[in-house]
Amino acid sequence: MSMRSSQLVRKPQLTGMEIRVPSDGRTFAALGSLLTSEGVFVASYQTVSEGTEIILELSLADGPLHVEGTVSSVDTLPGSVGFYVTFDAIADRDRARLDGPRAQTG
Repeated sequence: MSMRSSQLVRKPQLTGMEIRVPSDGRTFAALGSLLTSEGVFVASYQTVSEGTEIILELSLADGPLHVEGTVSSVDTLPGSVGFYVTFDAIADRDRARLDGPRAQTG
């Protein structure tokens, strides 16, 4: 039995990233989803408390993007372990990279 393309289940876009937590000196790799110019959900078993300031290096198709943000909530997606980061001020050119045609890589 063949499936029409409209019946296919699409996987969410995932973005590779490196997370730095300056307050405790940790650095770790993670995958992000729901990426917008406002923030990203970071899927990770690493414990990071709400209110923690972090630095992210996102691996986008057109090159890396460095952004700073604050952990705004923890475990925000059903069935996922991680935290949501709200980005601090982002330059207009970087906002365009995030809000334009999906520049995410898997």
